[in-house]
Amino acid sequence: MSQKDGDMSQIESLAPEQEALILVYREKWKAIALSTEWIDRQKSTLAV
Repeated sequence: MSQKDGDMSQIESLAPEQEALILVYREKWKAIALSTEWIDRQKSTLAV
């Protein structure tokens, strides 16, 4: 199946810049996941 037929090829490697960003994003989302801050209900309601 060719790319134009909908076959999605798998990424086999990342650029060094992308590798470096993994740690940044992992820490960002870890902090968000472990946060105990109160949510802003109005802001979250508007987002949905």
